[in-house]
Amino acid sequence: MIKKSILIIEDEKDILDLYKEYLTGVGFQIDTASDGEEGLKKIVAGKNNLVLLDIMMPKLDGIGILQTIKDQKLNLPTTIMLTNLSHDQALKDAIALGAKDSIIKSEVTPDQVVEKISRYLA
Repeated sequence: MIKKSILIIEDEKDILDLYKEYLTGVGFQIDTASDGEEGLKKIVAGKNNLVLLDIMMPKLDGIGILQTIKDQKLNLPTTIMLTNLSHDQALKDAIALGAKDSIIKSEVTPDQVVEKISRYLA
């Protein structure tokens, strides 16, 4: 069976490392980016089945990535936003720009992240 590939775009190293380690351990192939510019390049390369995308990052934020993809009419893989804010306007903007769902980082366990990802990759 071919492993599903997930791109994690997250500037908080501890969170990035936690998700990478946990998701690799349950059988996903993981690629990472620590800022928005690097993340956009990897999305455009088109090698991932799903993207976990932080909203607030240096260089280019998650909304900027989604807007660039929409403006350039590029293919957006299934995208789940990562945020610390549950009622953030940026989250509403992300959904309007094509993100499928969100994860509030401070309110979920790694198992819950896997469960949400698995629903979209089934």
